[in-house]
Parts: sequence; structure tokens; C-alpha cells
Amino acid sequence: MSIEEGRPVLISRGRVQPFAAIRKVGLDLNMTETAALSASCWGQFVSGVQENGFNAKLNVLF
Repeated sequence: MSIEEGRPVLISRGRVQPFAAIRKVGLDLNMTETAALSASCWGQFVSGVQENGFNAKLNVLF
């Protein structure tokens, strides 16, 4: 397989871990009629390895 006549792309299968946990939590807050704040955090945990993230967004209409 190649992409746009470039180098070949190798696709391999990895082991799927039988015990995994994924979480996502979010919050939306309308501060005024024209402003809103959104925040979320997520994470995944597999066999002693973890990955986490956080997002925040402020929307202002004018």
C-alpha cells in the first residue's frame, strides 16, 4: 500500500489489552447570553500506562 505514490505504508496489528478504562468528563457553563465556558478532561488507563488530556474553550458572541 502507498499513499500518493510515496513510500509504502506498513500496517501492523498490535495486541489488544483485555483490561482498559476510558473516562471523559465535561462541563458547559453559560456565563451570560453572549459568553460560554466549556471544559473537559479525558484519560485512558491500560496495564499501568496512562494518557490524560484537558481542553477549555471560551466562546464570546459579539
